[in-house]
This record gives sequence, C-alpha cells and structure tokens, in this order.
Amino acid sequence: MQRTGREAVEGQPVLICDSFSVSYSVGLEILPQLRERIRRAAQHLPFTKDELDDISMAFMEGASNAFRHGRPPNGEGVVRFLAFSLDSTFVVRIADAGPGFDPDSVSEPDPEEFPESGMGIYMMRRLMDEVVYRFENGTVLELTKRVRRRIEDG
Repeated sequence: MQRTGREAVEGQPVLICDSFSVSYSVGLEILPQLRERIRRAAQHLPFTKDELDDISMAFMEGASNAFRHGRPPNGEGVVRFLAFSLDSTFVVRIADAGPGFDPDSVSEPDPEEFPESGMGIYMMRRLMDEVVYRFENGTVLELTKRVRRRIEDG
C-alpha cells in the first residue's frame, strides 16, 4: 500500500511513502532531482538541516552506486526507490539488478588519503544510523535515519 499523506492507519503509526523507478538509460544525470525528492520525503520528520544533508548525501552515494554497478548484463531495467517514515524513523530503499557483493569485505578507506573513489559505503555508514544490504534478485540497500530527541529550550 502506498500512502502519501499523514493519514493515520487504524492501529498503525503514520506512514509517509514515495516510491518510484528510474531506467538505467536515464541514470546519473537525474540524481539531483531524485535527491531533492528524497529530501522532501524526509522533511515530514523533524530532522535538522544537517541531518537532511546527511540523508541526501547518503542517498546520492547509494543511488550512484546502483546506477554504476547495478546494471544487469543486458543494460536494461530500472533502479527502484522507496522512501518511508514510520514513527520517528526514515528509511530509503534502493534496489537494482546487480549481482551484489560482500559489503563487509570493503575496507575502510584512509580519509587522509582522499581517494577518488571507494568512500561511498564508508560515508553512508558515517551519515546514517543503519546501512543494510540484502541480495534478493539483485541488490537492495536500506538506509535508515532516526530522529534524535532534542532538549526543548525553556
């Protein structure tokens, strides 16, 4: 079920959802528009500007990896995106048709060396609360960010 408003579902927390697919042929040039779409979905929760920036940057890393490395051998198909919030948690799922890999085998880069590539997984793990990969008919990346409790000004 896809919900786009703040309607309550009987017995369930509010769920705000955006779901879309993008063809591999369109790819990287549309990433800025996709980033803004994800940012708008995240704005339904009380994230700070910095937290929204973290979500946006992690999304860009995951989405660009999906377009670069997740293309099937025939080059056809789509990358699927799903963004939702449940209570105080925001989740973005990125699914591609790629063969997958072992994310635990990716070594943590030395940030002082400023490598040209290979920082994506490291950055996503630093920016988000959870970064989970599943391999189900391709690769599914799930990025999770939780709203932090803030002390109210008196």
